[in-house]
Amino acid sequence: MSVPGSRRCRNTDRILWSTYGNEHRHAALARLESSDDDTRRLTMGSQLTCQDEKEKVLVHERGGASNYELFYDLWFVANLNTFTSVHEITDKGTLFSFMGYVLLLWTTWFLTTIFDVRFGVDGTLQRITRGAHLAVMVGFAEAGSTFNPDAQAQPVFQAMSLFLMVSRFSLGLQHAIFLFRNRGRLEQKRPLVLSILFHSVFSITYFGVAFYTNQNPRDNVFTFWYYASVAELILHTAHAAWSRPLTLRGTHISERLNLLTLIILGEGVIILAKKVAVLVENTWIKDSGTNWSPALVGIIASAVALAYTIFQLYFDWMHEDGGSGEIAHYLWVMVHLPFHITLVLLVEGGNQFIVWRRAIEAIDSAAETLSSAAAKGFHQQLPGAAAAPVNTSQVVGALRGPVTALLSAYRPENETETWAQVREAFDNMAEIPDAFWGVYEELPRTSLAKQRWLDSLSTIVSAVFDGISSAFDIHEAEDEIPEPGSIDYVGTSFSIMTSQPKTQDRDFDLRSTEAEAYVATSMKFRLVFVYAFVCAGIVLLLLHTLHLLSQRQRWTPFNAFRAAFGIMVSIGLSLVSLVALSVDQTTRFLMTPWQLPIIAMCYFVCLVLTYLPPLKDLVVVRKITNWLDYRNEKKQTGDPHALV
Repeated sequence: MSVPGSRRCRNTDRILWSTYGNEHRHAALARLESSDDDTRRLTMGSQLTCQDEKEKVLVHERGGASNYELFYDLWFVANLNTFTSVHEITDKGTLFSFMGYVLLLWTTWFLTTIFDVRFGVDGTLQRITRGAHLAVMVGFAEAGSTFNPDAQAQPVFQAMSLFLMVSRFSLGLQHAIFLFRNRGRLEQKRPLVLSILFHSVFSITYFGVAFYTNQNPRDNVFTFWYYASVAELILHTAHAAWSRPLTLRGTHISERLNLLTLIILGEGVIILAKKVAVLVENTWIKDSGTNWSPALVGIIASAVALAYTIFQLYFDWMHEDGGSGEIAHYLWVMVHLPFHITLVLLVEGGNQFIVWRRAIEAIDSAAETLSSAAAKGFHQQLPGAAAAPVNTSQVVGALRGPVTALLSAYRPENETETWAQVREAFDNMAEIPDAFWGVYEELPRTSLAKQRWLDSLSTIVSAVFDGISSAFDIHEAEDEIPEPGSIDYVGTSFSIMTSQPKTQDRDFDLRSTEAEAYVATSMKFRLVFVYAFVCAGIVLLLLHTLHLLSQRQRWTPFNAFRAAFGIMVSIGLSLVSLVALSVDQTTRFLMTPWQLPIIAMCYFVCLVLTYLPPLKDLVVVRKITNWLDYRNEKKQTGDPHALV
């Protein structure tokens, strides 16, 4: 069909059409023939643009996400929430597997989304393929509950690879359907054929990996998923950037990424609510007799403030159309992958500081209870009489009641095994002769009786502390445990480390045993401390990167200063994790309530700088400047009051 007018685009039958139904296409073509607009812009629920003769592009543009896209996001939310609930980060292996799962989930979501934002149309075959994508999300839910490369459930890992294969095959099929239905109107078929080829190659590859994992169950072949996902992201983003018909510019991909950011922040809010529920359960419901301390309330407020501040920084700094230029836009899209992964880790780890603070307060209270009970056994005396000699049965009886009460309130993770160990410890302790207490200081540490006392005491104290840790979802970690007596406790704030017996009598190494058990407990949290601060710095750095890529106005020196200051703050936050190189300093820092408030305050400073006007625009500075100008003017006119 020809179109009159020398400046109009010809050969419109070869434009890359979005499959929107015959009636819509015929009506649009009729309006196209009668149009005198030199830009040849069609709007039919979608905005369709005619480019130059060589590269014509027509992608399906809408004002917002479709109902299907929002429904698909619900499945992403469900998978993310389920995975973060069941996947505890206890060592480096589980940390990397956490990141790997989020990488696979995010990449699958992204590849599906970029098809929908460009060619998202309705139809029977399209609905069938969309059903396949939802089935893939079910596969992620199945794999998420047992996604641990160090303890591979082989059928699950094989199924995961098959689900990835189905996802890429469905995407290739969707592109093929689009190509077939518009075969008479496509000027540039090569970009679509190339996309089909990409998806087909990765689909076949994932299919092959599925059977390789079945034959080699202990190989680290699952790492191929990670490399392949990153390669797919780079490949399809670069293809969209260099292929005009498949461009992401002008689509609502920015809105989709913004919605995904909201989803992840919402996941952080869900985790925060769950942690508060754990606090309530282990405080008032168990009638522990203690209230929330001001420090704990401050940490909860910091968690809320951090989530709200990240929300404001992201949406205040972002432009609705993404990156400012062609290359900047695609970089802006790709930066969202590391941004979202680190943001998930930040909201997951940051909220852990809430339960950690309450746990160490409970541990400190339990240590005081054990010390008071033991003191009664150590220093029994009758009214009006001198102190009686220490008796083994009195010590065992004084400790047994509080230990039983604490283990009943804070049930250990392996309850049966722990109770058996505690009973054995009390039995061993009961065999200590009464004469032992009178010569305790003279006995070497290697003596049988002293070893029996210290080992039994360590077992009991560790069982109580482990029960409290388990109640607050702080699980065992593979980390370095310091040697006894290697930690300097001077200047710390907790009575476990600082309190001495209220009398000058001996405590028979009870306090030192409690201190060593506390340090062993704190080592469970060192990994959380490290990745929370590293991710806090990376998230803030990537927020500034996204802001730089979407910036459309000319940068002033003050804007450059604010950006440089924020980048330095982000680097400083990540460097705080270096404290973990010293077990001594890590333990001392974890005793303070300042971990989460420090992160929240750094983000808040960057938010304040965002709304702070340039120095010359501040009211005080303007008044001082006006006063100085007025004074200089009076000096020049010889006014005797100029110096007043």
